[in-house]
Amino acid sequence: MVYHDASKMDEITDDNGLPESQGYVPGGMLLGWIIENGLYNQEELESSEESIDKFRKRELSGPQLLASDFDGKIDDEILNEQGIAFGDYYFDSRRYYDDFEEHLAKGLKTKFHVLDTWANYDAIKNVIDKRYAEWKRQFKSPNV
Repeated sequence: MVYHDASKMDEITDDNGLPESQGYVPGGMLLGWIIENGLYNQEELESSEESIDKFRKRELSGPQLLASDFDGKIDDEILNEQGIAFGDYYFDSRRYYDDFEEHLAKGLKTKFHVLDTWANYDAIKNVIDKRYAEWKRQFKSPNV
């Protein structure tokens, strides 16, 4: 299952006069959160460890990481079991994109107008952290 594909955002960014890189911002911030919370498949992403390390040091943003190492896609192959379970609940249902728009894109023309900044990442990270905690309480899985 594909949760985000930046290549499908090209028309929207083009229509709004935005650079292609803006299509990576919503998904890239999501990818950053996934990496920070260890919800990725380490074996699958072994070849990206150097870039992941740069992200952790804040030398590379989530959107930059999504573009450089993931071809703009977040799918279930890069997630671990817990990541897939949370992904199905939060990402696939569009809850993430609703939160992104409400907390970062309010007052902007589109969610693709949100800038790739660490302040914006930290803001959405806090929202996802709350959703993740809610999900863990709701489903109380022994693996979660």
